[in-house]
Amino acid sequence: PIDPSRAAAPSKTDTLKTTSKNTPVITQESAPTAAGDRKDEEKLLAAGRAALNDPDGRRRALTVAKLRHAKSEEAVDLLTDFLDDQDQMVVFHALNSLMLIGYKNDNLKPKVYDILLQKADDKQFAERGNALIFASEIGKDERILQVISDYIEDYDEGETSKRFAAKALVGIATPESIGYLQKLLDTSQSPDIHHSALNTLSMINDEAAVSILEKKLYTS
Repeated sequence: PIDPSRAAAPSKTDTLKTTSKNTPVITQESAPTAAGDRKDEEKLLAAGRAALNDPDGRRRALTVAKLRHAKSEEAVDLLTDFLDDQDQMVVFHALNSLMLIGYKNDNLKPKVYDILLQKADDKQFAERGNALIFASEIGKDERILQVISDYIEDYDEGETSKRFAAKALVGIATPESIGYLQKLLDTSQSPDIHHSALNTLSMINDEAAVSILEKKLYTS
């Protein structure tokens, strides 16, 4: 199951340099009683289209958050438009809604995964770190591991990009991710990142992961 608290926006010190402020917390309403019903879908989409021209950022964010209940490709396209919004809060909730739609709808998962991964790999995208974390909830293939590797080796962002990589690896936790977790342990100076990497290794049922944990135990 998804742990929403892990995917929450990081603190200001964890935000990539293109992000200028913290992400506000929005209280979201409960899902419609018949979210799969086309009538409810059309209401969500109509509200989303109207929100594109709403000058109030908070209202746009609330509308985008509600779109997480949608189930159509049109909703995915609409949320993708909101990724260009000038308000960080709106963009964050667009990413979150995309992830939830992809997670719950197998037919939309590949498209959503591609969108999130593309944004995670875009250094001009202010919320790319969160895009990476959300992508890790629905995809665990070699493509995301390569993006994670780039984050670990991003010397311009330093510990900040490594922190996003560590959070994304929690969502993956496969034998294929062990080398990247080892790289985090070798290159990061942050106790929090080390703790996250070791915790993720403990979730992987593989001899290589056990070996790393044993070495850390005996050398600490």
